[in-house]
Amino acid sequence: MLHLLRYIYQLLIWRSALSPTSLPDPVDFGYTVNTESSLYVPQMMTQAAAAPELMSDLVCCCTNSCDAECVCCSNEQPCT
Repeated sequence: MLHLLRYIYQLLIWRSALSPTSLPDPVDFGYTVNTESSLYVPQMMTQAAAAPELMSDLVCCCTNSCDAECVCCSNEQPCT
């Protein structure tokens, strides 16, 4: 969702490039202010990359090599 907010902010910048208008605060569009440099930096994701149920289906827990019960082998994927 944050990437969409930053995309919308970029569109606002482009649309107002030829007209003297004030832009909204970037903090409202997925940016944070770096305390050291006072520059705006993109805010990173606050949610998990995927649901835990999905991750357990994608990543196996094998230590050395996969066996027949491995998630990777059962899905015909290379061992992760």
